[in-house]
Amino acid sequence: ITKSVTSTGATQSSLGDHLGILLNLPYSSVMPTMATRPIRVNSVLAQVIRFHPKVPGIWIYAAAWEFDQNLNAAAARALMQSGLRACPTSEDLWVEYLRMELTYLNKLKARKAILGEDEGTLIHDVRDADEKQWRDENKELFMALEEKGENDKASDVQNGLSKKKLDFFHDHGLSILRTIYSSAVEALPSNFSLRTRFIEILDATDLTRSEEMRKEILDELRREFSKEPVYWDWLARLNYKSSHEMVNEIIPSQLEKAIQAYEEGIKVVPSAMMFNLYIKFLRNIIVHKNGETRSSVTSSTPAHTVDPISRILEVYEMAEKMGCISEDLACQHISFCLQLGRLEEARKLAEKLCNGKLSDAVDLWVLRFSIEMRCVTERSGSLSKADLQYVFELLKTVLTKMAVWKAESLWLLV
Repeated sequence: ITKSVTSTGATQSSLGDHLGILLNLPYSSVMPTMATRPIRVNSVLAQVIRFHPKVPGIWIYAAAWEFDQNLNAAAARALMQSGLRACPTSEDLWVEYLRMELTYLNKLKARKAILGEDEGTLIHDVRDADEKQWRDENKELFMALEEKGENDKASDVQNGLSKKKLDFFHDHGLSILRTIYSSAVEALPSNFSLRTRFIEILDATDLTRSEEMRKEILDELRREFSKEPVYWDWLARLNYKSSHEMVNEIIPSQLEKAIQAYEEGIKVVPSAMMFNLYIKFLRNIIVHKNGETRSSVTSSTPAHTVDPISRILEVYEMAEKMGCISEDLACQHISFCLQLGRLEEARKLAEKLCNGKLSDAVDLWVLRFSIEMRCVTERSGSLSKADLQYVFELLKTVLTKMAVWKAESLWLLV
């Protein structure tokens, strides 16, 4: 409960004495003790909700208590729905509500399997005990959270149920996901992570026509968030992760799909952030392949696969050509060359960038001076008077053009 409550913005002191010992113990250690006093726990949770109805984590915990300990799905569902009315903009509440409903369906399906019945395939005009229980307990599920129009919307959902032979779990699971997703998006129309979390849940389930809904969500994301770099980063990683998680190796075809997503993102959103996300992804690939960036220099890359190192260097150059180079990207580019052991290349690059549009970038100048000192030392083994004079004159030129308050780190080099 500590994690659930504090992660949603409430602190232990703000909850006061209502949570008592619950806030000082982990969920796993509290539950066995609490299970022996369910009436007392229910009373405490009711009081906490009464005084702190705007804390989503409390609703989640209370629903989890009813669902896991009291085995009361109807009470858990009612708590979740009440929580959503009190905190309609809580992303965690929407996601946990969906997880709870799908978990409940899984339990129903498992029970049918244990009883030796068919794998959940039902005819809708044959009302067996499970279907009747589902409909009785789930009457409020398909109702809108707002009071207005509840009967109309519930009726629309009920009328839309197919009368053909459908799989009980898969069909109702998709209906639940669609309904909760629609309400969640209506409450949080500009929330990107909410939709991506629904995609993750959808991918983890085996629902009828799930690919159709997955495509709908992906199309919505593209239509509404294609101007955001984070969308393209998420899409690329989704394409790469889809099969990479199943095998512990880099799959060229999936890597190409990820790169294509980043390349398209650069065309749609040409920005320093977009390039930064692209490069970060490629650098993670190098670490995955070799463990260390430097060791990847000597590693061989098959001709038919993408070489992440070469691609990273190309992306840095592309950012510079498109005018999207930032001080951070410039320093990254130079540091990457140093990691690859290309000292002279890094020196020339630093000189070019310092003399260009980033001439007032303090961190870039500090990096350049450190490289200049390193180059001089490696050439002669020690600093001569001429070498020191060269570095001093260069530093003097920069300091005369830059405000004192801005060049503090450069003055420290003097």
